Amino acid sequence: METLCIFLVIVCLCDYCTGKIPNWLLGVMLAAGIGYGGVCGGVWGAVLFPAESCVVMFFLYPLFKIGVLGAGDVKLYGICAGYLPLNKFVLFFFLSLLFAAMISLIKMIKESNAIERISYLCEYLISVIQNRRFHYYFESVKEQKRAGICLTGPILCSILLYMGGIY
Repeated sequence: METLCIFLVIVCLCDYCTGKIPNWLLGVMLAAGIGYGGVCGGVWGAVLFPAESCVVMFFLYPLFKIGVLGAGDVKLYGICAGYLPLNKFVLFFFLSLLFAAMISLIKMIKESNAIERISYLCEYLISVIQNRRFHYYFESVKEQKRAGICLTGPILCSILLYMGGIY
């Protein structure tokens, strides 16, 4: 788990500095995770690690398709899922999103655009209900970058809570 934290710090630095999570770094994390699974659970652990990762990425893929999560975030959640017991992943995911929501709230207050952002969310939800289909959340890449936040920090915070025995 300590290795995961070191990787997550590096991922955070990359994401906050460039806005991207390098695929090569995710690949190294995946390889290290498979090794971790093998050390902890033998051959079965080495097989289970990528299987759990793929299941999580499969379920998060629709959030990527509508622009709610970035591709790197989906892959990072998948890799983290392999390190965690499956019954702890849901709480890890919830806590990371809770941290992200707190950061978003602070950002909206700082930028004085909370009403605008909440109105945009309501309009999106009404549109989805009326059209009975999901569509891309942000209208432009520029809007996505302006309104979005990096999820790597909240993911790291949630993992640190797990390692600290909070859940």
